[in-house]
Amino acid sequence: MTVPAELGAAGAKPDGTMAISVFDLFKIGIGPSSSHTVGPMRAAAMFARSLVSDGLADRVAAIRVELFGSLGATGHGHGSVAAAVLGLLGEDPETVDPSATTSIVDRVRQTGKLALGGSANSAVAREIDFDVDNDIVLHRRSGCHFIRMRWCSAPRTRAAVS
Repeated sequence: MTVPAELGAAGAKPDGTMAISVFDLFKIGIGPSSSHTVGPMRAAAMFARSLVSDGLADRVAAIRVELFGSLGATGHGHGSVAAAVLGLLGEDPETVDPSATTSIVDRVRQTGKLALGGSANSAVAREIDFDVDNDIVLHRRSGCHFIRMRWCSAPRTRAAVS
């Protein structure tokens, strides 16, 4: 095997370089646009899991999701809304069954209930009222050209959830 001169001896790397796997560059995610689903799904799952792990899930009465930039502009068409719902349910881009995502989101839409942080059968899940079309706000003309998300929870009582 011939090693290019700029790499020096086999195994040597120039200063400031690192090995990058194809798995670092391309992420697994549901479509139609994984660039608009992986981030929102992971962020939603992290938010939901943090509420559960911090012992705050029982105090949550409502969740509001706001999507800005291209996420807000193309939320339904590129799958960001569905990804946010799936993430709040505790789904991950790498493990969610792509063939089941539509029925999962439709179930939340039809029942108006969301098992925060896990399936309804999960011992750690907290079921809350959730209106997919009103509790996920798409800021289509927000003036920002970058992807941004905001996750807010409202407490069941006057005691703030922070």
